[in-house]
Amino acid sequence: GGGGGSKAREGGMAPLPRHAALDGATFAALVRRGAPFVVSDALERSAGFAMRNWTCDEFAVRFPDAAVTLHYVAGGDKRSTMAESAVLGDEPSGCPDPDGPAHGPRYWGIKEAAFGGGYDEGRAVSEAETPYLEAVKEAAGVPYFMDPAANGGELGASPEV
Repeated sequence: GGGGGSKAREGGMAPLPRHAALDGATFAALVRRGAPFVVSDALERSAGFAMRNWTCDEFAVRFPDAAVTLHYVAGGDKRSTMAESAVLGDEPSGCPDPDGPAHGPRYWGIKEAAFGGGYDEGRAVSEAETPYLEAVKEAAGVPYFMDPAANGGELGASPEV
């Protein structure tokens, strides 16, 4: 898949802080700080993550008709299917800031399938993608550092973590 690779990161910007073996209190404190971080052992230590080994190509096979939007590129946002997006190359962002992202990111707004409606109502996906949402929710789990009783309901409604 295509990410929004940063020109600055490619040029040597400090990497995001990485954490492992987090307990719930440490995770909560990190979240409250509001700074990005990586939990390096989230997939290995969390039960129920069937998608842990899925590649971008596998997403394209499992969800070929999913609506993907390429954001922040010359000419404005571009829509395609997941299958089409998997074979498209990265597209320059056109960001004038030399420290800005080099490429436009791709976004699959799968959680919006739960809200009904469709593209004509400004949504990233249509409710026709509800089966895809259910498949993603089944393949995701509650990360080991989160309390399933406190967070399971929200994560069950939207797999966005």
